[in-house]
This record gives sequence, structure tokens and C-alpha cells, in this order.
Amino acid sequence: MEVVVVSTMMLVGCGGAGGGSAVDVCGDHDMLAPYMGPLKWIRSLNMTDDDLRPYHVNGQIAGYTLKFKKNEFNLPFVTVKGAGHTAPEYNPKECLAMLHRWLSIRPS
Repeated sequence: MEVVVVSTMMLVGCGGAGGGSAVDVCGDHDMLAPYMGPLKWIRSLNMTDDDLRPYHVNGQIAGYTLKFKKNEFNLPFVTVKGAGHTAPEYNPKECLAMLHRWLSIRPS
């Protein structure tokens, strides 16, 4: 699997014939590109979604995740609590934990 960094907001895993997967990561304190914009865009794709769930790092809520799916394509939407536009710069531990979790559910 190859992971391509498209921007600080979107990481794309390039899948083979089995479909692809991506994760949209937004800091919840991003005033340049507030998370509501990408969330509205994803909802416009008519994908089914799961419940909004918190994820934790060191026993603290690090952000929230909402999983969207359409056919074989999955698109988790993740906020990073307290992070600005460049979420890994603001909250590196939380972003690394989120990335590890996302990569652990991807087939090799």
C-alpha cells in the first residue's frame, strides 16, 4: 500500500482493484478551512455514515471520527481536537495515533 500526502487535510491510500480508501483530517480550530466545509462536501456525495464517535489518546478525547462508505470505498472523516489548519503541527501525538489506527484497518 502506498500512502500519498495530498495536503495536511487529506491522506489518500491508493488501493488496487479492491477499491481505495482515504481519510479526511481536519483540525477543529482551523479558521482557514473550517471542518464544516469538507463535512458538507462529503455529505453531498450521498455516502452512508456511521455515528460520530470520539477517539482517545492517553485517556483524553483527541477528536471525533465519522465513517462514510459507498460501495467498496471508505472515507473516515476525522477532527483533531484543538488543532488548527496544519493539524500535525498543532497536535502531533494525536495525529500520529489517528494515522496508526487508520493504517491498521487497511488491508496490506
